[in-house]
Amino acid sequence: MLGPRPHLAPATLVSILAFFASASAEAQSGVPRDAYIWLSASSTVELPGRTQIAVEMHERRFAQSWRPHQRVYRGHFAYQISRTGRLGFGYTHFLQGAVVDSGADQPFAAEVRPHVQFDLGRSLSPAARLTQRSRLEYRDWRASSGRAPMSAVRLRHRVQLDWTPNGGPIGLRISDELHIQTGDRPASRLFEQNRVQVGLRVPITGSLSTELAYLWWYQQRRDGATVQRDHFRIAFEHLHRRRDTSSIDRSPNAQR
Repeated sequence: MLGPRPHLAPATLVSILAFFASASAEAQSGVPRDAYIWLSASSTVELPGRTQIAVEMHERRFAQSWRPHQRVYRGHFAYQISRTGRLGFGYTHFLQGAVVDSGADQPFAAEVRPHVQFDLGRSLSPAARLTQRSRLEYRDWRASSGRAPMSAVRLRHRVQLDWTPNGGPIGLRISDELHIQTGDRPASRLFEQNRVQVGLRVPITGSLSTELAYLWWYQQRRDGATVQRDHFRIAFEHLHRRRDTSSIDRSPNAQR
């Protein structure tokens, strides 16, 4: 006799509660708000020995002026430690351009971020999958024109639900990622930002897919000010699978 099957209700409830809890902060008055276009591309290649390597590129631009805001380059290596768990490490090179969409263009300021990461995923039903990602990163801001060097440690935890209704090719993706940081100004802060995303994942070929999403970003900056950001995201994800790794429980888990 078959045992009870996992069902979608708990994951759905968690996602809905997380979305509305985050959205409640949006009602705060006087918080600046800007719109951005977020373009990204990632490629993941499975290697022998239950390992994989991934590279990513991200470009964020102001939606109205198309001025560059941020650029991100990341590499990541991971090892499958169990059917549902993956442990890895990587490096991010982050470039910060103009902070606000006004005034003269600013030279990019560099930040480096080595990280360790743990991914956990499980199928809730034939159509639904829940993944969690915990990433601990060390942030090192390099000295640049008008900016002093600083460092911080940040923990990022993301919960993501992928749902493909009726076995169709197009899937719904909902995620919420909380960032907790210490070691940067203001010295007493823990909350750094929260990102809530809703989007569609559309396959293009057997190994290439695209994601069209809206992401709401609520952040406390280094100077203590809070900002809201509306991101309209277009992402391309490539996955090269090895034929001899069919026993691995894969999770669509593009880095951001």
